[in-house]
Amino acid sequence: MQGILGQPKATAILQSALASDRTHHAWIFHGSEGVGKFTTATAFAKMLLCHSPQVDLAGNREPCNGCESCNLINQPDAAHPDLHVVQKELAAQSSIATVRSRKLLSIPVDLIREFVIGGETSDGKFHDSAASKSPSLRHGKVFIIDEAHLLAAVGQNALLKTLEEPPPNTYFILVTHQLDQLLITIRSRCQAVSFGSLPDEVINRWLAEHELNLTERETQWFIHFCNGSLGLAAMTEKYELVQWARDILPGVMDISRGKAAPMLGQDCGEKIDALAKDWVDTHAGASKEAANKMSANLMFHLLGQYARSRMQNIAEAAQPDDPVTNEQQLGPWLSLIDSLTIAQQALSSNVNLTLVMDHLFAHWQQAIRTQTFEPLRWQ
Repeated sequence: MQGILGQPKATAILQSALASDRTHHAWIFHGSEGVGKFTTATAFAKMLLCHSPQVDLAGNREPCNGCESCNLINQPDAAHPDLHVVQKELAAQSSIATVRSRKLLSIPVDLIREFVIGGETSDGKFHDSAASKSPSLRHGKVFIIDEAHLLAAVGQNALLKTLEEPPPNTYFILVTHQLDQLLITIRSRCQAVSFGSLPDEVINRWLAEHELNLTERETQWFIHFCNGSLGLAAMTEKYELVQWARDILPGVMDISRGKAAPMLGQDCGEKIDALAKDWVDTHAGASKEAANKMSANLMFHLLGQYARSRMQNIAEAAQPDDPVTNEQQLGPWLSLIDSLTIAQQALSSNVNLTLVMDHLFAHWQQAIRTQTFEPLRWQ
């Protein structure tokens, strides 16, 4: 696991487990999105399935990269018979028509029964348990369930018995950025490994490798925006979110100074919609509704990060003997952060996207003009 970046605590826990020769059968890798949880899960699986693991001078175990198992995992397009990755996109390969045709919003229990634990699915068919089958390469089986929080309670409960009494040399790794969405009964049967945000030098190294041609100020914005997530760094590059900042943040600053920015809500809405459409066009079976929320969350993150950075600058320059001025300067940004939370909730309740963004900035302008910094409200 030498290639895992910026997660020394997590990899140390896993190395300790491997060294003990009594590796726990069920794991939860949890932490923010894009910090290497799935990458680490794949590396850990590779180690568990390796036929001839190596031990370095520090006692760390690494895969041999020469056995049949390692060679299969090293080939992106090759299917390893004993490494099973379960994610919502697996629905496209289901034999169940209703699963194939559904929007990719969750991991249905039918998918778990068909590809993991076996049993009868909603179409009346019975499936053998992949978890109970003997490993094809005779060195164990690993099931990685990505975005495990997308399993509804019925799916988690269906998985529970297999987690409690797994077949020999069978391992489960649940990957999630929403640990609280996993049932307590699931959590209690798994060993949890926490993944923190990646250090800035990892994002800096990524930027140097990708040569995005940013100014120094834009580079600092990029690092701050990504907040220790290489996944978010990749999204920021692919969907040109630096251009979002160039186009949107001057208008945000204008409003904070009492100036008008009448098109700001519309501009934000158009950018959100364009990214969502791009996502749906390039991800088979993707839901436009889910893509809208994902894209809007990126916009809310951009606005929230900017508001917090402005508050930090104000706090650092604040005069301790002038609390009234300090409060007046902080008020607009506190109001924006509170209103973003309400706007996000409104969007989750399927309020029209354009209406949400227009109402957000109109409310904020009114709050600054009247100096009444109440959060956004929806009737």
